[in-house]
Order: sequence, then structure tokens, then C-alpha cells
Amino acid sequence: MTSQLAELSRLLEIIYRAPLEQAPWQQALAALRERIPSDSSILVLRKTAEFGSGRIYASGLHDLDPNDPDNPYASHFYQLDPFVNLPPGQVITLAEFVGTKALLASEFYQQHLLPANIRHILGVDTADGFDIANGSGTVASWRWLRRQAAGDFSMADRQLCQLLAPHLQQVLRLQNQLAESESERSLFAGTVNQLAVACIVLDEQGRILTTNTGADQLLNEQESISRRNQRLKLGTRRDQQQLETAVAAVLHSQQRNEHCIPQALSVARSKGKPPLGLIVKPIPKNECVGGQSGPGVAVFISDPTAAAGASEQVLCQLFEFTPAEARLASLLADGHSLEQASTRLGISKHTGRAHLRAIFSKTGVSQQSQLVSLILKSVAQLG
Repeated sequence: MTSQLAELSRLLEIIYRAPLEQAPWQQALAALRERIPSDSSILVLRKTAEFGSGRIYASGLHDLDPNDPDNPYASHFYQLDPFVNLPPGQVITLAEFVGTKALLASEFYQQHLLPANIRHILGVDTADGFDIANGSGTVASWRWLRRQAAGDFSMADRQLCQLLAPHLQQVLRLQNQLAESESERSLFAGTVNQLAVACIVLDEQGRILTTNTGADQLLNEQESISRRNQRLKLGTRRDQQQLETAVAAVLHSQQRNEHCIPQALSVARSKGKPPLGLIVKPIPKNECVGGQSGPGVAVFISDPTAAAGASEQVLCQLFEFTPAEARLASLLADGHSLEQASTRLGISKHTGRAHLRAIFSKTGVSQQSQLVSLILKSVAQLG
């Protein structure tokens, strides 16, 4: 491999690693700034058809925070910037795009470029699934800035920029997909936490990979279920054997690409508490890199003594409860009797009955058990 190809390979490696950086795009923009010699390299991302203020990443420009809505580009620089809406994938300079005479006379040049001693700008816009009609997709503006003394960009600079353009577009597509996947993961993880369901992910060797908040709490209590040497351990030999059999059955079906029936078991607890309910389900298999073991099964654990976690605010919105009625309904859903709930709320049993009658009227149920079932099946636990 020639030195030029090796250098290009290293540059592409840095570019494709950009979304995974702790500070996204900082190393990549620095490498692009070095490879296409410039004083600053900039990436601006936008998601609207109007090309409104966007998020800016920069190397060589100070005090620009991409997450700050008041950064200089988002607040006023964009309003004057004439170097926007370039034909996708076409490499062009600012002077070519607006004309040298018009550029030097523009407010943009006088207010922003001249004070910073910037004279030459090379740019290319890339788009990922962008639809001007409805404003969907992402438009990325890539810019390289040079001082007057550095001279204009060469044909070699332009050719390299043109070569990199499809790669820059592709890596942004990957970044968007990663962001969407992370958003979905966070949403579902948060939902599982709100449902008071413990979730433990085991790899194909039965080792614990991840746990959610509910699982951490159960494992820390170490009551009939614990973590030992990165493995899930149950309190009795019988329960442990049942768990290992269930996990093995799910993994066996998964490895043979057979339909897998979720495995359920009950785990006894001490101190007179009702048993935990466990269900073992397969995780869709992905090809693992480097032969490492990936996620194999998910173990979901339900604790009958855990609070239902119904949001009082959501109960008010769903059923037009008053705040007092919502508090009572939430306690009833958690398994309290009317007398216990009234005591906890500091109200008389008579007042509690009055609230319960109003709750029945608003929900259309006539029994406390029906009310509990209605709340537990509603979206109140997701609020």
C-alpha cells in the first residue's frame, strides 16, 4: 500500500469513528482540517426544510458548544450566511457560489470573516434521506476556512473533498441510526423501570450482561436472588436448577432457530413474602464481532409486593380524578385496603368511602378489585 493510500485509510477510519467519540466529531474534524489544510473545519447539521439554526461542530474555532442553543452560529451567524443550500454533493468555494465582488461587499464578510481574517471557504453539503417538501432527513454542511495569506484551495483539495463526500454522508447516516436506536433503547428501558419489572440480560454463557434499576434493587437485597461471579444465583438448589434448565432450554431453541416458548418459574422467598415470578425469554440473535458471546436471554422478574407506581397526575388526566381521589386510587392499586389507604392519607374512613364512590362513578366500575385491575391495565404506570 502506498503512503497516500495508507494516509487516506487512516483518515477514513477516524471519520467512521466520529459518532462514537466521547466528544463527537472533534478528532475527525481535526483530521479533516489537517488533511485539507485550513485554519478551521466545521460541520453544521440541520433537520428542517427551512434550514434554520442548526448544531455546529468545529475544529479551530473556540467557544462553540454544539449543544448550546446560543452558540454564535445558531444565534446570529446563520442569518447572514450566504453559503447555504449548496447542490448536494457538489464541492464549491464561497467566492464561486456568491461571486467575489458580492462577497467582499456583503455584511456577512464584513462582520464575520474579515475580523477573523478569513478569506477562503471550501464547502460541500451532504443529505441523508432529505425531502425538501416535508423537511425530513438531515442536511450536513461541511466547511473548511482559510486566511487570506494561506491562498485559495487547490484542485487536489477539491478532489479529496469530493472523494470524501459520500463517506461523510454515510457516516452521518450511521450516526442517525445509532441515535435512533439509543433513543428507542432508553425509552423502552425507562418504560420497563416504571412498570416495576426487574430485567436481567444474560449472555450465551449465562453471565450477567446488563441489569435495570429494579433488578439492581433485588440483587442488592440478596433475598432469594443474588449476583455471584457475574451469574444469577437463586436461594434454593431447586430454584437454581429450574432457572438453569429454563435458560438452557431457551438458548437451545434459539441456537437451533426453533420457535421458543418462554420459560416461567416461581422463586420462593422468606419472611412470609409471596414468591417472585420469573420468565425467561430469548433475545433476537445478532452476529457477534470477534467471536465474543452476545446477549442470549432476558430474565424478567415480577415482585408482587412492589408498588404499582401509578402516576397520580396521569390518573387525574385519564379519569378526571381530583388529586385526593388519585392518591386514594394509587394506594388501592398498590394493594392497600380502603382503611389502610385512608389512614396513610390522614383522612377518615367515611371520607375515604366518599372518595371511592366518586372514583367508581368516574371509572364505571362497582368493585374495588375492578378498579385495581383497571388502573394496572391503564397507561398510568407509564406516566
